[in-house]
Amino acid sequence: MLDPLRNCYGCVVSEEGSVTIPSNLHGIRVWNLEIDTNGQVPLDDLKVVKGGRTGDILILSILNDARDVRVIDNSPDAEGNHLELASTFTLNQRKDKMLLIKRSSSPDVWDEISRSPN
Repeated sequence: MLDPLRNCYGCVVSEEGSVTIPSNLHGIRVWNLEIDTNGQVPLDDLKVVKGGRTGDILILSILNDARDVRVIDNSPDAEGNHLELASTFTLNQRKDKMLLIKRSSSPDVWDEISRSPN
């Protein structure tokens, strides 16, 4: 069962290179995350997405064309949470998108489904 689209506008990349989404909601969810850099710096790295449930879908884009977010392939944090991508990808325009699916929890692993550099 798919829940309605959930939005997070202006989710900020933490100093550790992660964003967190809730995992206490029921059903498989589709998340639309418009992410921003920490401290509004021109470029930030996203290495980990924490939270969510297995099977959740995540659409990543940036909040501001002037601040790029580089989505980093296979750079685990101390708990082993990481992103499994075809390669590192920079979101540098608001219309750029990356689509991920959550494969597992403990550690949190998100797999790339597709990307769209527009």
